[in-house]
Amino acid sequence: MNKFKDISEFEHLLKNNLQSHSTPAPTEVWSNVATSTAQSAGILGQAMSFLNSTTNLLKAALFVGGIAAVGIVIYNENKAPSRVKNYRSKATNQSSLTEKTPLNILNPLLLTTKNELLNLENSVQQKNENKQKTASKSEENINKVGAINLSQVPTPKAFKSTGKPEATSPTQKIVATADMDFEISNAHPCKGEVVTLSQANPTNWYVNEVKVAQSTATHSIETSEAGVYFVSNGTQTKTIDVSALSAHITVEKLETGQFRCKLEDGLTGNWHLDDKLVHTNASTVDLEIPDVGTHKVQSTIVSHMCDATLFKTITIEPTGSITFYEIFTPDGDGINDFYTVDIFEYENYSIQIFDKNNRRIFLSQDPGNKWNGRVNNEGEACAIGAYFAKISYKLKGERPQVKTIKLALKR
Repeated sequence: MNKFKDISEFEHLLKNNLQSHSTPAPTEVWSNVATSTAQSAGILGQAMSFLNSTTNLLKAALFVGGIAAVGIVIYNENKAPSRVKNYRSKATNQSSLTEKTPLNILNPLLLTTKNELLNLENSVQQKNENKQKTASKSEENINKVGAINLSQVPTPKAFKSTGKPEATSPTQKIVATADMDFEISNAHPCKGEVVTLSQANPTNWYVNEVKVAQSTATHSIETSEAGVYFVSNGTQTKTIDVSALSAHITVEKLETGQFRCKLEDGLTGNWHLDDKLVHTNASTVDLEIPDVGTHKVQSTIVSHMCDATLFKTITIEPTGSITFYEIFTPDGDGINDFYTVDIFEYENYSIQIFDKNNRRIFLSQDPGNKWNGRVNNEGEACAIGAYFAKISYKLKGERPQVKTIKLALKR
């Protein structure tokens, strides 16, 4: 056993060994040490005698070992498991210190405590490893759940136009969809247009659940009515939305030969009168139609998705008239003494009268200027016989006309 110079050196060494632990020693230990060091050297001699006794030495070792054990228990109760390893390092340092001190007799006790600490540390590490394995396994299970193979998920079953499901596996369904996909030449046609259905392989075609064709790769549909058509190849169903242009031309008569034509619903079009272009991109047009007869008004719509052409007819009734006579008697009795032509609502008029030798004996452009049976109404009297009247005229709204009349002069 090493000898100390004095009791204070022993106290200092004991204090350093006890303070090397993270958990401080109980206060009564320091009180006992202070009390013992405050006494005389005789007391120190008694203490040394006490330690030289084998029985008393064992008691002292058990006392100090008990203090160390209590400190270790308190430390382990308050220290997190993750820091046990650091405590073992301190315990190792403590053990190396005690080999140089009178407390080296406590090494067996401290070694036992170290083994317990090592066992405790191994237990804690084993628990942590088990927790980590459990967490890793849970995360792996979650990843497996998140990585579902979508190809194994059942797809919705296809329906034919009859409404019965077609049972197929996912792989078969994908192939069937690719093979049976069909095209529509125009999914938004106008009424009256022809739409063609087509696909790679022959199939049966249905329109509004009615079979219209069998074992053919193409089929044409005439859209005679506006509305939605449901077309199917037995596997897929698509729609055709047929539009119709609902419009008409209204006509308002302004005055004789003057008309106003209008498209309803704000539509605009290019206008033709008797196949002649008269206005473009207009909703309202004013037309002058002087000619008697039936006239065709046409408007081709340019402001609608459907290229429709609308028609309207305007009829001009004749307002003028003309009446011809074939005999007159210029005898002065006041009855039919002049050759006349009754004409009303005319634009142009002229009359020429020729004798049988083709000599012109009368000319007038005024219906009121009548032939009295003399040459130019002033010369000699014309002989009884046949004469020819050539009459040119144009009634309002009508085309120019030429009429030749054979008349007889009687007295």
